[in-house]
Amino acid sequence: MSRAVSRRTIALLASGAACVAAAALPAAAQGNTATMNITATVYQPITVTKVRDLAFGNVFPGVTKTVPVTDGTNAGKVTVAGQKQANVQVRISVPASLTGPGSAIPVTWSGYVNTADDASSGGTLLAITSGTFTTTTSLSAGTTGQLYLFIAGSITPDAQQAAGAYSATLSVDVTYTGT
Repeated sequence: MSRAVSRRTIALLASGAACVAAAALPAAAQGNTATMNITATVYQPITVTKVRDLAFGNVFPGVTKTVPVTDGTNAGKVTVAGQKQANVQVRISVPASLTGPGSAIPVTWSGYVNTADDASSGGTLLAITSGTFTTTTSLSAGTTGQLYLFIAGSITPDAQQAAGAYSATLSVDVTYTGT
């Protein structure tokens, strides 16, 4: 019997030691959890499309030729489509002059930007200078955000301007500004 008691005693002692060891461990901290949703809205790509070139047409030496922004035939026109009501930055890079067979012909630029296809009301007249002109605006609230840009200007060839074709390149860059 003493052997059985002894085994029982050992088992009780081992069990008690395990309880003491467990009690000596620090209590596990109570935890709280928070969760969050992560979202993103991807804007549709911006498209910039030239509708028509700026055309001064036939000009004469020493005579100023002006094309107003409201000229639906000769004023340059660019359309922009993108995310409705998104803010965009419009950068227009314009040359100081037209080049050709004779001396360069200086250009004085003007522009008009509107969310409607109208160069005479509801938009903003742009005072474009040579180099890069930048403005910030918003696209229209339609299904697709729209913007219309009208480019015009004046040129005055020299009185002895050499005959021939003169030209230059203008570029329009439109990017989202983040909202």
